[in-house]
Amino acid sequence: MKSSTMVYMLALFLAALAAPAHAEPWNMVVVNQTGKSLRSVEFTPSPNTSWQNQSQTLTSAIIPTGGRDTAHFDKPVSKCRFDLKAVFTDTGSAVWSSINVCDNSYVTIKYLNSKPTFTTN
Repeated sequence: MKSSTMVYMLALFLAALAAPAHAEPWNMVVVNQTGKSLRSVEFTPSPNTSWQNQSQTLTSAIIPTGGRDTAHFDKPVSKCRFDLKAVFTDTGSAVWSSINVCDNSYVTIKYLNSKPTFTTN
């Protein structure tokens, strides 16, 4: 093999290693145990700095208390901890922080002593 070919192949390999990680489609089942109906949920990598331009899709328009739905969102390949913002049908909202979406496919959001808390599985 010519040395110029080997240099070219090495350059391609190093470029692939240095390429930025892209987002991948991700799903998380959200179980609503908040006592209020949800109008929407948003996921953003932790720690949250902005809720703008977060794209999530639910399969139903409203998640009633006791209900569940699947949220579809783009997860950066290098991130596992996400914050979840729930917007209620009464226009209030709450945030659950540092949910590990890599190791869990279900999150149950609820309140404990009036503070947002969650369980995962």
